[in-house]
Amino acid sequence: MDEEEWSVPLRYKAPVPLRTSGDEWLNRVHQQIAELPGVTGVQMSREGTDTFRITPKDGQACTTSLMVTHARNGLPECAVAGTGERRPDQVQLWQRIVKEATRQLGASRDFQWHAVIGEHPEAFTSPPQVLSGTRRVGTIDLQPSGNAFMELTGPLAAFGTGQIARTFLVRVSGTASGYDLEAAKLAAEYDLNLLCSLLALVSGRLWISRWPLTMDPQASLGFPITPPGQDNVAEGGPYPAPKVVEIDRGFEEAWEALQADRGLADLVTAYRESLSLAQDRHPSYSLLAAVGIIEAFGEGAEASKCESARTCQERLRAFGRRSIEW
Repeated sequence: MDEEEWSVPLRYKAPVPLRTSGDEWLNRVHQQIAELPGVTGVQMSREGTDTFRITPKDGQACTTSLMVTHARNGLPECAVAGTGERRPDQVQLWQRIVKEATRQLGASRDFQWHAVIGEHPEAFTSPPQVLSGTRRVGTIDLQPSGNAFMELTGPLAAFGTGQIARTFLVRVSGTASGYDLEAAKLAAEYDLNLLCSLLALVSGRLWISRWPLTMDPQASLGFPITPPGQDNVAEGGPYPAPKVVEIDRGFEEAWEALQADRGLADLVTAYRESLSLAQDRHPSYSLLAAVGIIEAFGEGAEASKCESARTCQERLRAFGRRSIEW
């Protein structure tokens, strides 16, 4: 005969808004469970519409499950579920786990990330651009290559024929904060995308990630400056000298302005997306994005007192004028 299941609500009410902090809170709960002796993993399953069950795999210290219900007030309602004889010690154990997970909410760690960026090779316009030199922008270090990367582009590049693109790649590395690696990676991807967007705005060219972002802390050792599996095409020169893009104090101030103003940052990111749409041969959608940028900018708040923010705004206005000319 199967033993009857019992359930005991926890007295502790975790003040966690699940809509905004639920993922982090559950991650903290999982971390606490993983530290129990003998536990090899955590299983989570849904029980109905608004309730899910968290059960440790193996382990002798915890032989029960935590039931979490998304209450109408947006907070979690927790209960301990088990079979057979009721175990007050299990209820106390889960209460400690939930309390500790809630206490740690908001704490973050720093993670290093690395990537390689550059002009889009198929959007190549001569002369190529090269950054003015090694520079630190916010928490991001920029290390441009002094040598051009030569590659074949176009639909027949894999067959050894096509146009030669000549670009100067940039190794970038930075630090992102998050409650775990995945959360930090999302923050790093946002910063990388915003950096490419600001470079696109300043240079008028489409900048993209050429080497996928990695969170491997050892990646900085011997990190390649060219994508793997692509051999340099023999130079047939002479080639024109690259155009220098200044990464100066003004660029740093613009970056600070974008970090402080998410709305302005979204407009700059949208500008880069519009260039990407044009590159992908979707001129109508690109123009639609441009119109959206202009309208959003027109509906924005008062212009920032920051000179660099005004520089960003002027460039967006100029982009709007170019878009109308299309």
